[in-house]
Amino acid sequence: MDCYVNTAELTVMAGTVFGEARGEGPEGMVAVAKVILNRVRRKGWMGHNVEEVCLKQSRRGVHQFSCWNEADPNHDAIMDAGLSDEAFRYCWHACLQAIGDQGDDDVCHYYAPAVAAEPSWAVGVEPAYTIGGHVFYRGIA
Repeated sequence: MDCYVNTAELTVMAGTVFGEARGEGPEGMVAVAKVILNRVRRKGWMGHNVEEVCLKQSRRGVHQFSCWNEADPNHDAIMDAGLSDEAFRYCWHACLQAIGDQGDDDVCHYYAPAVAAEPSWAVGVEPAYTIGGHVFYRGIA
């Protein structure tokens, strides 16, 4: 099932990938972009479009993508990023690649062990794969 993404959503998506995975190389950036698209496809509590998914907050006011939390060091980097920034252009490209390759990779969750403790949803769940500093999961409700 394809996921429609308009230009405004693509900007937010690229910002999310920039904040979450700009240091992970192309494969890691595409994987994070696919997580965003897979969350949109689920059309549940995570959001119904790319912007909702990327900017979704919990009841405690914490974003599901930590780079959007104002206290996160990546937040200011996202706000300052533009197409003159080579890393940000790579993130746009990764998003476009993920949109063009909406295959059967149903991974919807990940975390970075170097940055955060294992989240409760990951306890006892076998990771699907690891790319760079991110561990990716499927089958999380």
